[in-house]
Amino acid sequence: MQSIETFNLRLWTVKEYHRMALTGILDNSERVELLEGKIIWMSAKGTAHRSAVGITDYLFKEALKNRAWVSVQDPIVLNDNSEPEPDIAVVKIDPLYYADHHPTPEEVYLIIARSRQ
Repeated sequence: MQSIETFNLRLWTVKEYHRMALTGILDNSERVELLEGKIIWMSAKGTAHRSAVGITDYLFKEALKNRAWVSVQDPIVLNDNSEPEPDIAVVKIDPLYYADHHPTPEEVYLIIARSRQ
């Protein structure tokens, strides 16, 4: 019987993840997100996916008007170790348009991640 080795992973914080981007360790062209302390490659956006996200964005903006902000594929900070970029996030309206921070759980009403299938 073959033994299975376990590894202790070094997990990253959101602050460290941002520092890696600022210093060029992570390139702006890399489509990655931080999930549970792990840097994960995001899937490429196909035509059907982009269309579905665009339609969902349009419908939510029409329905919500100025009662909430619809964010499309932008970061949200869930905790110290996760900063996903969901397809759609319906968030509270921020007077600074989130210029000083990404939305946090207290500011998020709804998250939608469309399957690539």
